[in-house]
Amino acid sequence: MSLKNIFNKLEFFYGKEGIFSVILVGSATSNKDYNDIDILIFVDNINLVTKYLTEFSIILNENYIICDDSYRFLINKNEEVSIVFQVKNDFLKKINGILKGKDIYRRYRNWTVGGFFPESLLKDIEKATLLWEDSNHILKNIQNKINKKKDHFFNIFSKSLEEEIRLKLSYYNNSYNLVFRNTLVNDLQVATIRLMFAKEKMFFPSLKRYNKEILKMSNKSREIINGIENIDNFIKNLLKDETFSF
Repeated sequence: MSLKNIFNKLEFFYGKEGIFSVILVGSATSNKDYNDIDILIFVDNINLVTKYLTEFSIILNENYIICDDSYRFLINKNEEVSIVFQVKNDFLKKINGILKGKDIYRRYRNWTVGGFFPESLLKDIEKATLLWEDSNHILKNIQNKINKKKDHFFNIFSKSLEEEIRLKLSYYNNSYNLVFRNTLVNDLQVATIRLMFAKEKMFFPSLKRYNKEILKMSNKSREIINGIENIDNFIKNLLKDETFSF
């Protein structure tokens, strides 16, 4: 089955009891060439999910695996459909928490390198494509809220990242062992990249995809991000506090 034919199959969820929205997120929203489809479905409760997934599996003639909060169907050798069900009210609380700066710390997950970044979720929702929705206009309302609140978010977020960088720099000359030191440097690199995105008022996409996004940045931010692989100079500049000078 062609991955693009999946969109017709997804109509199975449209109008089903307890489903408010079916939304396309991730790389398939902006790239013509993609090998995965990420779907977000808003529900009023989680009780019907297993029933709907079983029926959808029959339609696709494929089994799914559970990975964290997503249900993944391997369509071809390197093509995948991932579906995440979110209770609408819980998701709205999550978005509000991130925008207020209360839930902005990366979380480690077994399916992602470097952790899950809350601002990446904001980017996904900001760029999401609506496939089907009832009359509640949930996606549009969330996108409007993100657009309205993001300047405030970037200000709070930048201060938090600057604090993280300064705190972790204070450990650098007292590193206890090689693993600690390498992890510390990695944390500083990631925090610096996230900070440059926040300073540019851009949502950090992911460690896998940020390279293309930095082309939209100022020369100063690009220089800082491109320079982080030279660890000695990178740390030296951080210790001089040059990274925070704009």
